[in-house]
Amino acid sequence: MPRVAYLILAHEDPQHLARLVAALDSAESNFFIHISRPSPITPFYHLERDRKNLHLLKSRSKIYWGGWNYLKVILDLLNAAIARGPFDYYTLISGNSFPLRTVCDIHASLKDFAYINLVAVPSKEGNKPMSRFTRIHWQGSFRNNGILGNIRGYFLRKISRLTWRNPRRYLGPWRLYAGMSWCTLSSEAADIIIYHSKNPKLMRYFKYVLFPEESFFHTVLGNTNPSRCMPMQLYQDWSDEIERPSLISYKHISELLRHNDVDENAPFNFARKFNHLNSDVVKILENIVIS
Repeated sequence: MPRVAYLILAHEDPQHLARLVAALDSAESNFFIHISRPSPITPFYHLERDRKNLHLLKSRSKIYWGGWNYLKVILDLLNAAIARGPFDYYTLISGNSFPLRTVCDIHASLKDFAYINLVAVPSKEGNKPMSRFTRIHWQGSFRNNGILGNIRGYFLRKISRLTWRNPRRYLGPWRLYAGMSWCTLSSEAADIIIYHSKNPKLMRYFKYVLFPEESFFHTVLGNTNPSRCMPMQLYQDWSDEIERPSLISYKHISELLRHNDVDENAPFNFARKFNHLNSDVVKILENIVIS
C-alpha cells in the first residue's frame, strides 16, 4: 500500500477537520495542515497533540482569494511533506472536504503519475479566461474585509485592467494549462513541481496570475508529462449562484453513491464542501461509505 501525505488547507471548523483526518487515518497516512491567518490556531492544537502523523505548518500566511499566497502555502505544504518523507503520493485537499471511499480503497487505486485536471488555455472548458494570465493581478483585489480593504481592492482591480503582459516572455515554448487546484501527485510529479518552483522567472510570472494555484502545477505537468496525468475526481455542486460550491446536503447523497456504483473506473474519492452545520450528512457518509 502506498504511503500518502495529505496536504490540507483549512481556516476554520476544527470539528469537521478532526472528522476528515479520522476518516483518512491509516498506517500509510500522514497529514500536513495549514491553518490560514487570521484564524486562531489554538483550537487545532489537539489534532497535532493526539496524532504523531499530523503536523500543523508553523509558518502561517493569510490566504487571499485569487492571490499568490494560496500557491505559496501549497508549495510550503509540499516542501514540508517531502522533508518528512519519502511518500509515494501527495494529495492536496481542502479542510472542508470528506472522502467518499474508504482510505484503503483510495490508496489502493493510486497507480498513476498524477491525478490533476488539465485544460489548455485558452479554452471554453473550465472557465479560465486569458485575462487571468495576460493582466497583472495583485493580492487583495477581491473579497476584502472592511472599508479600506474594499477601497484598496477596487483600485487594484481598476489598475489591473490597464496592464498587459505576454506569457511567452516567461514561459517560452510552454503552453498554459489550468484546472481545479485539488490534485494528487506521485513522488516523481512532486519532485518536478518543486524543481520548477525554484525557477525565479517562472515564479515571477505566476506571482501575478489570478488564481495561480489553478494553473502553476497544471502548466508544469501539462508541458512535461501530460500523457501520464489522469483526471482528479472531486464532487462539487456549483448550481447555487450564491453559495459556490454548495454545502453537501441529503439531496446529494444518492447522487454520490450512484455515480461510484455506476462508474467504478472513475469514482469520486472526495467531495466538498462540508462543515459542522451539515455534520448529519457527514455521519451518513461515515456509516455508509467510510466504515
